[in-house]
Amino acid sequence: MWIKNREYVIIDTPGLHCLSIRSEEEIIVRNLLFKEKPDGIIQCINTNRLKQSLPLTLDLIELGIPMAISLNAIQESERLTIDSHKLSEILGIPVIEHNTALDRGAERLKTSLTEMKAGSLKSDYGIELETMIGRVQSLLPATTSFGRKKALLLLLGDEHLLRSLRNQYGESVGQQIRNTVDEMGKASRMNPGRALHARGSKTVDAIFESATEKEKHAPGSAGRTFAHLCRHPLSGIPILAFIILAAYFLVVNVAGFVQTVLTEIVVTPIVLYIRELIP
Repeated sequence: MWIKNREYVIIDTPGLHCLSIRSEEEIIVRNLLFKEKPDGIIQCINTNRLKQSLPLTLDLIELGIPMAISLNAIQESERLTIDSHKLSEILGIPVIEHNTALDRGAERLKTSLTEMKAGSLKSDYGIELETMIGRVQSLLPATTSFGRKKALLLLLGDEHLLRSLRNQYGESVGQQIRNTVDEMGKASRMNPGRALHARGSKTVDAIFESATEKEKHAPGSAGRTFAHLCRHPLSGIPILAFIILAAYFLVVNVAGFVQTVLTEIVVTPIVLYIRELIP
């Protein structure tokens, strides 16, 4: 694809929940990110799954790779208004509203390839966790790409990554990392993995609350008037009495009608048929 006299190679990958791996398919995608070091990333997010997609957004921002977000099917998000400009401001990356059905945002999405930038949102996990991340990162060879993110994943107990580092740098490096992570976990009053997840969830919640607004479905004037009358003693009692009488009328009359219909259509024909069969 050529944009502004520059050729771009687009690689469409399967989706990820986050960089903490859960399946073999996700390993392939993560390895592609870690080894190929793409010039840029466009993360496609369905508006109805914005909150579930933000953990991956934060992971990608931590890699420091220029990126942008394609906010897909913007009109299909029900009872939720997403402020794409606010989201872009918080994350520090372009956020483009894109709708294929309405042919909206396609050209803007193409030009975003020339505008992608590394996110400005900086993750701070607190003094103790940052110390642990730094200690693990110091064990990685200086040539290791995305060292901080890999150190964080190792604290989360990522066995796939640890195995990969063993294969790449040798058994001694892998064992030293494992021993250090285990040692810090035992010495700390908290579980590093759980604490990192908690911090990440808190950040996601804060971003989601700041960039979205739920639509409030307030009752109309007629509904508000009726609700007020039901709560008032002078009008509420007669309304309650009317509802009880109406329910009684429906039960007595409707039940009697249904009984009559069933008797004539179902019960009586069956009884007559059985009598004919019995001599």
